[in-house]
Amino acid sequence: MLADLLAYDLTGFEVRNVPNTEGLQEQRKLSQKTHELWWVDVLSRGYVTAGCGEAWQGWVATSTLFNDYLSFAKDRDERDKLARETFGRFIVKMGGKSKRMPASERDSNSHPLPIEGEGTRPPGYAWSSLEDARTICEEVTGLTYDWPVLDEDEPTTANGEPDNANDETETPPAPADNVYDFTVAKDRANAA
Repeated sequence: MLADLLAYDLTGFEVRNVPNTEGLQEQRKLSQKTHELWWVDVLSRGYVTAGCGEAWQGWVATSTLFNDYLSFAKDRDERDKLARETFGRFIVKMGGKSKRMPASERDSNSHPLPIEGEGTRPPGYAWSSLEDARTICEEVTGLTYDWPVLDEDEPTTANGEPDNANDETETPPAPADNVYDFTVAKDRANAA
């Protein structure tokens, strides 16, 4: 057996060249830093903050992006939050093009959030489309994601799921014959 191992040809073998398996992808997703998780969350839901509207915007103010990231990091008790400059470098790495607020948005007063102390054309970042931003994210991280399909007319919750809160026509599914329905038992207990 030792002779077989010693005779085995290892030319071209690289120990550090790990195969990219589903398990490795999952492990890398679970090991992502907070700012990377925040960006994946933004791309999954299709918008930065609810205050900006629930649709992808081509341009977002730097302060809006950074405040949304800080809120996300605070919700996860992150101790080592990125500094604003480091955050900006991360956004550029993720395909954001640094640019001032477009004059058309300034003149039409269409930006939904007030931006204090940044003048009439605050700094921000622009992306061509949500699909391009998702593609760049996958290229930079080397990970693949199952992005939800977003319908522009259908409101979504923060996690990208369809918001059925106003849908009164939906009825709960009938329980299967072999499954105990706890809601019926609870109703019976309350009635007694």
